[in-house]
Amino acid sequence: MERKWAIGLMASIGVVITTTIVGFSSFYIFAAFGLEIPFIYCLLFGALGYPLITWVDDYQVEILITLALVISGYALAGFIHVSGPLAMSNTSREHLDTFWELIDEILNAVLFVLIGIEVLALAFDHITLVIGFIFIPVIFLARLLSTSFLWGVLRLKSTLTIGKLIKD
Repeated sequence: MERKWAIGLMASIGVVITTTIVGFSSFYIFAAFGLEIPFIYCLLFGALGYPLITWVDDYQVEILITLALVISGYALAGFIHVSGPLAMSNTSREHLDTFWELIDEILNAVLFVLIGIEVLALAFDHITLVIGFIFIPVIFLARLLSTSFLWGVLRLKSTLTIGKLIKD
C-alpha cells in the first residue's frame, strides 16, 4: 500500500510540477527567440483531446486520438476504483486488458515510426534546433526537481526506499 501511494503521488503531482516547470521555461525560452506563444499554451501543450480532434482533418489521427481518450478514461476509472465497463466478468476483463495492451503496444510502435518519418520530412531552421536542444536539459531538470521534491516528502513520512518502490 505504501508503494501504491508513492507511485501515485509521483505519477500525478510529479507530472503537475514537471508540467509547470516546463510551461514556465518554454514561455521564456520561446520569448527569448522572438516567438510569441500564449502562456496557457505553454502550460497545456496540446494536452486536451477535443481541440486536437477539431484541428485535425485526418480520420486516422482522429481515430487514434479517440482511442487514446477511451484508454485514458478507462485508466482513470481504474485509478479511482470505479468500473470502466459496467458488469464485466473477470475473464472478460482479462481478455479486454490483454487486447488493449496489444493494441497499445502496436499503436505506440506505429506512433514512433510516424514521428520518425515526420522528423525526417520537416525542414528545421536554426532557431528550431537551438530551442529543441535547450529543452532537453530543461525537461530533464524539471523531472529531476519534481521527483526529488516528492521523494523528499515521501521519505519524511515513511521508511520508503527506492528498492522498495521499484521492487515487484
